[in-house]
Amino acid sequence: MPPETIFRCPLPGWDKVETHIAVQSGQDGLGAWHSHTRNIYDDYEKGVGGEMPGKIVGVWVIGNAVFGRRQADAEFADVTIKNAQVTKDIFTD
Repeated sequence: MPPETIFRCPLPGWDKVETHIAVQSGQDGLGAWHSHTRNIYDDYEKGVGGEMPGKIVGVWVIGNAVFGRRQADAEFADVTIKNAQVTKDIFTD
């Protein structure tokens, strides 16, 4: 699917609570590291809409090929979530 495709989770039950956004897709750049910067507020507004929540309690970083019935490996590093006051590093040793 093209990057920026927004869709509800295809798993029963999760479709009511989870929205996915494809950030990268396809075979271009396989085997190379990539860098992405996202504004979670903007993603929420585009993907879910309505009243913004008081706080975000989870963001999932997913590499998945199961729904396309394919096999894949994914590695994630140097993930940071931040706002004006706090920076939180994720996946640190």
